[in-house]
Amino acid sequence: MLYKKSDSGLLIPECISLWKPKSLCDITMFPMDHGILVAAAASAVTLTFTTSAIDATDGTTFTFAGKSLSTAAASRKIVVTIFGASATTTLTISTVTVAGVSATLVKAHQDVGGEEYVQIWQAAVPTGTTGDVVVTWSGSVVCCGIGIFAMYDAASAASATAGANNTPNPSVSLSIPANGAAIGVAGGAGTATWTWTNLTENYDAVVEGVQNHTGASKTVVAAETPTITATPSPSSAPCMALASWALA
Repeated sequence: MLYKKSDSGLLIPECISLWKPKSLCDITMFPMDHGILVAAAASAVTLTFTTSAIDATDGTTFTFAGKSLSTAAASRKIVVTIFGASATTTLTISTVTVAGVSATLVKAHQDVGGEEYVQIWQAAVPTGTTGDVVVTWSGSVVCCGIGIFAMYDAASAASATAGANNTPNPSVSLSIPANGAAIGVAGGAGTATWTWTNLTENYDAVVEGVQNHTGASKTVVAAETPTITATPSPSSAPCMALASWALA
């Protein structure tokens, strides 16, 4: 097909450039699928890490107020990675909301002893650039930490999930689709610092005096199934949760 540059500098098919509407009615009735009038579909999932936050107080409900959600868009999902610790081994997270929108659980995992918890949640939040993230546990935890990711043009549900709590370094393979993305969260006891293999670290911090968390992510062009490892130093009761998403 031949193209011609318009007066505004756009390249348009020559069949359109030669078409001369006689009235506004002609313009209105012209099909909207002739090239430049239709927005191009996304070619890959994009991912932005916005921030992490901690609350070192004992409690059940934790409100992380006014956190960055990055750029608003119709296809935006907010993915929240969460860490918590408790002497109780049977806790769950009851609810997560992002800017008032209810999130859904993607993946949950615990350490071998069951007292360290990591989870991944997601919510479709198309509007707003900041918002409160509220995490409510089923019982009291000694601390709570989160990471926030803005993900665009991803499928509505994760394509794969995985979890690991093997000591000293949680490690497991995860299938990541072509043009997709992956996010991971890990945590444990002590004041460890973390090193990720096959994901890029986004945050790494002590949540409370004897608890720590970290998050990592990446996007890919070609499909892959890497072995992802989160290595704490020193290692104490580590656990890790992973998820990947395909292009919508």
